[in-house]
Amino acid sequence: MRCCCRPPCDRAACCLPAARLQAQAVELSCRCDDVSDDAVELRLLKALLTAVTSTTLAVHGQALLLVVRACYNIFLTSRSDVNQATAKATLTQMLNVVFQRMEAGSCHVVVPPIVVSDLLGLPPADASNMSAFVQQFLYDVITTVDPFGTPAAEQAEQAGAAAAPAVNGGASLAVSSGALGEAGYAGSATSDITSATAALALSEAHGGGGSAKPLTMPAQLQKDAFLVFRALCKLSIRSSDASPGSEITTIRGKVLALELLKILLENSGPLFRSSERFVSAIKQYLCLSLLKNCQSAVPASLRLCCSIFLTLMTKFRKNLKAEIGVFFPMILLRPIEPAAVVLRCLQAQCEDGQLLVDLFVNYDCDLEGANLFERMVTALVRIAQGSLAHDAGAGAAAPLEEQAIRYEALRCLVSLLKSMAAWHSSTTAAAVVPDESMLKSVWLAKMAESGVAAGAGDSAPGGGEGDQRQAALLESWKGYKRQFQQGVALFNQKPKKGVGYMQEQGLVGKAPDDVAQFLARTSGLNKTLIGDYLGERDDFNLGVMHCYVDALDFAGMEFDEAISRQFLSGFRLPGEAQKIDRLMEKFAERFLSCNPESFKSADVAYVLAYSVIMLNTDAHNNQVKNKMSKADFLRNNRGINDGGDLAQECMEALYDRIIHNEIKMKDDPMALSGADAAKAAAAAAAGVGWLDTIMNLIPGRAKAASAEPNDEAIRRTHEHLRRKAKGVTFFEARDGEAIRPMLDVAWAPLLGAFSVLFEEYDDEYFVGLCLEGFVSSVWLTSVLDVEMLRSTFVTSLARFTMLHSPASMRLKHARAFRALLIVAEQNGNHLRECWTEVLRCVSRFELLQQLTAGVPTDALLFAMPVDKHGGSAADKLKRCIMPRRKAGEEEGGLAHDSVSSSIQSMGLHASEPGVDKKHLPPADVMASVDVQELNRLFVNSGRLDSEAIVHFVKTLGAVAQEELRPVACPRVFSLTKIVECAHFNMGRIRLVWSRIWAVLADFFIEVGCHANLAVAMYAVDSLRQLAMKFLERDELANFSFQNDFLRPFVVVMRHSRAVEIRELIIRCVSQMVLARVANVKSGWKSMFMVFTTAASDESPQIVRLAFDTVEKIVREHFHYITGTRACRGRGWQTETTTFTDCVNCLIAFTNNPHSLDVSLNAIAFLRFCAMALAEGDIGDLSPGSAAAAHGGRGGGGRIRFTDKDEHMYFWFPLLAGLSELTFDPRPEIRYSSLEVLFDILKYHGATFSPQFWLRVFDSVLLPIFDHVRAEVTDTTTFTDDKRRAEVDSWLYDTCTRTLQHIVDIVVQYYAAVSALLERILELLLGFVRRTHQALAGVGVAALVRLIVAAGPHLDDDTWMMMLRALSTATGDTLPNFGVQSPPAAAARGGGATPGGSPRRHIDRRPSLFSLGEGAGARRLAEVHVRAGIQLLLVQACSEVYTQHSRAMPAPAAVLLLDTLKGIASHAAAVDADAGLRHSLLLAQAADKRSLGDPPLLRLEAEASQAYLSVLLHVQAAAPDAVKQACAVEARLTQLCLRNLERFEQQEEAAEEEARSAGEGGGVPAGLQLHSEENRTLAPLAVATLRALLAFSPDAFRAHLKDFFPLLTALISCEYAPPEVQRALSELFAKRIGPMLAS
Repeated sequence: MRCCCRPPCDRAACCLPAARLQAQAVELSCRCDDVSDDAVELRLLKALLTAVTSTTLAVHGQALLLVVRACYNIFLTSRSDVNQATAKATLTQMLNVVFQRMEAGSCHVVVPPIVVSDLLGLPPADASNMSAFVQQFLYDVITTVDPFGTPAAEQAEQAGAAAAPAVNGGASLAVSSGALGEAGYAGSATSDITSATAALALSEAHGGGGSAKPLTMPAQLQKDAFLVFRALCKLSIRSSDASPGSEITTIRGKVLALELLKILLENSGPLFRSSERFVSAIKQYLCLSLLKNCQSAVPASLRLCCSIFLTLMTKFRKNLKAEIGVFFPMILLRPIEPAAVVLRCLQAQCEDGQLLVDLFVNYDCDLEGANLFERMVTALVRIAQGSLAHDAGAGAAAPLEEQAIRYEALRCLVSLLKSMAAWHSSTTAAAVVPDESMLKSVWLAKMAESGVAAGAGDSAPGGGEGDQRQAALLESWKGYKRQFQQGVALFNQKPKKGVGYMQEQGLVGKAPDDVAQFLARTSGLNKTLIGDYLGERDDFNLGVMHCYVDALDFAGMEFDEAISRQFLSGFRLPGEAQKIDRLMEKFAERFLSCNPESFKSADVAYVLAYSVIMLNTDAHNNQVKNKMSKADFLRNNRGINDGGDLAQECMEALYDRIIHNEIKMKDDPMALSGADAAKAAAAAAAGVGWLDTIMNLIPGRAKAASAEPNDEAIRRTHEHLRRKAKGVTFFEARDGEAIRPMLDVAWAPLLGAFSVLFEEYDDEYFVGLCLEGFVSSVWLTSVLDVEMLRSTFVTSLARFTMLHSPASMRLKHARAFRALLIVAEQNGNHLRECWTEVLRCVSRFELLQQLTAGVPTDALLFAMPVDKHGGSAADKLKRCIMPRRKAGEEEGGLAHDSVSSSIQSMGLHASEPGVDKKHLPPADVMASVDVQELNRLFVNSGRLDSEAIVHFVKTLGAVAQEELRPVACPRVFSLTKIVECAHFNMGRIRLVWSRIWAVLADFFIEVGCHANLAVAMYAVDSLRQLAMKFLERDELANFSFQNDFLRPFVVVMRHSRAVEIRELIIRCVSQMVLARVANVKSGWKSMFMVFTTAASDESPQIVRLAFDTVEKIVREHFHYITGTRACRGRGWQTETTTFTDCVNCLIAFTNNPHSLDVSLNAIAFLRFCAMALAEGDIGDLSPGSAAAAHGGRGGGGRIRFTDKDEHMYFWFPLLAGLSELTFDPRPEIRYSSLEVLFDILKYHGATFSPQFWLRVFDSVLLPIFDHVRAEVTDTTTFTDDKRRAEVDSWLYDTCTRTLQHIVDIVVQYYAAVSALLERILELLLGFVRRTHQALAGVGVAALVRLIVAAGPHLDDDTWMMMLRALSTATGDTLPNFGVQSPPAAAARGGGATPGGSPRRHIDRRPSLFSLGEGAGARRLAEVHVRAGIQLLLVQACSEVYTQHSRAMPAPAAVLLLDTLKGIASHAAAVDADAGLRHSLLLAQAADKRSLGDPPLLRLEAEASQAYLSVLLHVQAAAPDAVKQACAVEARLTQLCLRNLERFEQQEEAAEEEARSAGEGGGVPAGLQLHSEENRTLAPLAVATLRALLAFSPDAFRAHLKDFFPLLTALISCEYAPPEVQRALSELFAKRIGPMLAS
């Protein structure tokens, strides 16, 4: 009966008569299934399989169902095991054919035979005769149909072009067929296929009639698959009848149907998974099957349910979100006996990372969903910890069985972590951009449905930015859901507190309407407590209740329907009558408002509501014996309608409805959690009595409990699934960060499970899984960068190594240590602060290895030699390491202490008597970890990224510091590893090394200053090794890494107190210089800082050692310092600071107090540096450089230095350093530095610009005298003779030389420094003004030297400035006695001669002041100093005029004459003050102090003499303009008259004193004084008389009338010296005589 079309067509209706004949033939064959003959059964199976697999026979619709049923019956009824297996294999092959053809859309596909051992679970064919027979049976049938064995894929291609459009158009066909299936194939959920006739009738009733439109072949194939799938689902829920043995048959039939469904789903194709028809079939039929079988007592059924459900989650979860949320807790999370079955399913689920994430996203983060992921983790943890079976009250399982179950649960947890990590890696690598818009919209819609406040979405999950990542949304959703559930839980305890909490958190609004919506829409609330809350009498509660009821719509409802379906559907009536009354009153008001025509007033509805509730209670409460009749009900409600009766028909109908349909509250069967959902539905169906509490009239009824859910519970659950599935959206996470909130939920139970099982079991499998879990947890927390969780897991793993208690270590603890090493190796880039735990464990393990092996430890090698208490350091270590055992401590155990203290507590050789080996771990434990595994951790540090290596080094340094903290017993393990890690990471870029060295530098500084000398030297040597490695690498200009890594040498050199350490540093740096001098760039700075520090060292040996190296550098390698052209030609460039650092270093050596030779050599090297600098061989000053070009070139091609920073930067340290040396207490150093300083300025000053000279004077030369200005005040300042001698030595030597050199520089470079003359003069005037004799003398001498030397260069203005300074100096230094003359009467009483001389006898009364102490002594010293200064100034004026009389302009000459005149006049005025002289005489008599009388006699004479000399010179040799400007004749006449009068006055005073002496007898003291005064003034008188001879005759004649009286008076002077008489005689002879003769 082949198709008559050529070629064969794909339309099932093309050869309709032939198809009917084929179907009838198949039906006749199926009727042989009741023949109980083995051979007949096999032939029937072969015939049916041949018909179904044939490409020519049309077995569709009812015929296909009959074939399936026949094979099904043979499997159930056959007595042969081989036939049963063959029937099962035949059914499987048929299903495979049906569904593969459906996927291909063609019936011309020959499907190859199945592998019996794989699909049916039979033994392999080569090991079982039955499997071989069944496999051969299938092979024979398939080869008969397709003798050439054409693969199904090739046959699908050969089916023609018509098949392809059918397959491609399967989506559209599936939609229409799905709709057809929903309308035409949907049957009762409880119907069953009991016979072939029933199947045929069902098939004909639903589209099998001839009047239906013919279907295309793809549609027909889809229909066949649908019918078979539906039939299997119904067979899986078939119930047994009452006949004997039917129970076993039914169970076998269910198991077979479930197995076939499992195979079908596992091998389903894309069309089956995407077709709406099959998805609807799964929801309608398969979910019903799962509901009935998930709590079956048959283990095979449970196992198959778990497998089917796992397949649904794996392949169909996008379309079964609501169903998975219900079945997951029912099937996988309830305590059942075959836990191994569930665990195998959970194991498969935990290995699928995408499935886990989808579970979490769609359920744990769903406001209405159950926390499936969290509950699954919790359940697995409880099983692994062995607490689930005990909590469920199950009997104790066998130890091995329980251990196996716990192992499987632990394996699930580890797989869960691994799959999460793998999923994160895959999604992160794929970088899929998630779509958050749909997530937000759906979430906000669910919040609105749950009655959440409008603003809650902005503050919690929905209020992020537009570009917020999906992971952040999920995390906020999970937190929001947790907060919301906490509020619900609090409401179920205390409603008011729950509502208040929700309002505080912003989850519910403050208005009563918001609370009412929350109560009406939120699932999970206790409906009894909702009723209690609504019935409260508080104003707010009343407002909530009114809003709640007003939101209900009773329009068009019957009265009882309004009460049961609407009013009481959301809460239970409270037990208090007043609360019920308030609720019923509001219900009546609302019902009448919605149905105005129903009653006359609300009171009628109020009374009737009570009556209905009473009737419902009376009719359906078993404790009420006398039931209310209809007449009683009508009688009870008479007259309630405002005195009238309600319609009798309505009241009777109301009575009948209540009697037949109890008013029950419809609890949500899914409101409860887990496996109790179906029981909750059954309890609700049984009428758990919310009416029992009405008005407290009836105490209640007993609860109806059932061991298994009944049909009503299943029906309600199924209806609930249908309602919940509407509008459900399934989200598939793509953002790898979605793992973060999952980890936040699971980490605590996972850590607890791993920790408990690790401590409980020593089995290698359990321990391995636990450690694997720790490793996976750390990896996951690392890639997610969850610092707190990462630290928690790493710390826990480190604790399980038991390194804090070595005696307790076993092999599993060594494995934990190895796991810790694996963690460090795998997650090194993320550990950060967790490196501390890892490296501490490594350090301690290495110590234990040494102790166990019996090798000497670092504590012995670096032990202090002898302590202050006596005994060796080893003895001290023994006392420290073996503390006294505390009370209660077990024998053989060590006190648990911190890791750092425990490290130092194990520092002895294991063979020492002080260390008991029972405190050490067993040797096999230590041998289980290879030393190379520890070393690999440090070797692989080179693979860490730039951030991780910094954390690693920082932590390693911290651990090393802990090891080195005990001075007496330090360890250097970590210190050694730091050096090794530095070698392993030497290839890193400089930027990374700068960060690494920022950490290591501080570490080496601290260790280099360690109190243990051996440790410090070890650290310095390690630092040297690293420095040599770094110096091997070349460094470009303007980088400073060399300076950074050499900085620890500088700091240690400065702070170390050990001479050995400082000497070692000098030798290390010297070695680096000599070995790597060509590679040193920025490192010169640190090197010279080391040498600078050594220069001030207290050890002469270190000073000499350091200077030898510096000397070698300057002599042999100075071109590397200066960066000469030769070095630059080789690609070498000096740093700009190198030369300055070298200069500072040399200056530091000049200040060393130990070696004069070193200081002098250093000064000589400074001269050499200055020469190189002046020649332009320093860095940027080299020819062609920017700085040189900017400064310009001087004569001879030399650089012209300006005040620019780049020039001053090099010159200033050198010049200023030499300047500072002028204060050195050693005269050799002072002289040498002074000479070198000014030699440099004199030799190279021609290259200095005026601006540069200005900076030199401001910063170098003038500050030399700041010390003098600050400390040297006057001669009374220094009371210590030694100190005065030192200062005087500096003043007379250094200061004098300095001023002389300054003057020489001014003269030599007058053009460049002329602008500084005013400041130099101010400096010199400052010296002159000082009341210190030496300072003032130095100042005057320098001033004279300046004027005299610079005279040829001065112009008129400068001459005036110079002489004005000289005049100012004389005016500022005039002697001031500060003593007032006594009163006139006293002066008269004392008597005074006309000359101003006091009386010859001395008044012995006490003086008014003292000259020996206090202000008098200071004043007397000041007078002496200033008198001396005045004398020097007089000499200065004379010398200046003598040297430059010809060049001096007239105004300058006038100023000079005025200066001399002023000095002479002031001195004469002081000497003429009789009162002052009298006071001074009295003071001298009292204090026995010697002071001349007159006090300024010498100054007066010298000044007058100088004044006279200058005037005579001007008169004789000056030009006429100068003479005229100076008015020489007038000045000379006035001066001569005053001088003669002054001499005659003292002569008169002497004669008066002589007369007084003659009267009194003896020679008075006053006569001696006048004799001295006479001798002093005599030269002046002689000079004056001779000056008169210089007058012209006319001038002399003109002034003769003024001179003659004085000349005649001189003749009578008795005490005049002979030279005066001779001069007077000569004057008369030459001038007066000729005049008289004429």
